[in-house]
Amino acid sequence: MNRIRFFAALFLLGLSVSSAIAEDIFRPTESRSPTPTVTWSPTVTSTPTLTITPTPSETGTEVWMGASLTATPTATGTPTVTITATSTATVTSTVTSTVTVTSTIGIGAFQVDPKTLAGGPVTVHWNLTSPVDRLNVKVFTSSFRMLKRFPLNLKAMPDYFKAGDHDLIWDGLDDRGRHLVPGRYYLFLTIGKGKLKLSAEDQVDQP
Repeated sequence: MNRIRFFAALFLLGLSVSSAIAEDIFRPTESRSPTPTVTWSPTVTSTPTLTITPTPSETGTEVWMGASLTATPTATGTPTVTITATSTATVTSTVTSTVTVTSTIGIGAFQVDPKTLAGGPVTVHWNLTSPVDRLNVKVFTSSFRMLKRFPLNLKAMPDYFKAGDHDLIWDGLDDRGRHLVPGRYYLFLTIGKGKLKLSAEDQVDQP
């Protein structure tokens, strides 16, 4: 009877020790980290098994007995992982557009009528496709010596600088008021605006 009580006490003591050991060994360690956060609360179960080898026996006056205690604890649980991420993106786009406007000038026509200086005046005609700020008409000999320059001024005669048709009457004389000697003469129209410059020419004969 005493031996049965002894083994029962030994079994209960082993069960208590095994449970304490299993709880200390398999208790999860809490890890605290701002990002990510892991939460794990497992359930620990243990079923110890008491094995007595050999079966207690008595021989004479000596009692021999041996016992071993084994326990396999099991931890169950589902970890929870929380990950928090913040992403901020700033995009700055600057578009620069340059528009260049080019102003063109043009001479629609330039001619002298009639083509001969028969002792009378002739008409110098020209057409401008757009307004200009510089304009002059000159007469040259066949050797390109200037004989006549018409005094055209933007402030004094602004109509000649506008777009459209224009006529100028020439009496056939040079700047000194002399009649031209027989020969061929060249008339040049030159216009300009800003950095642009354009010329046209026609000719007339003195018989």
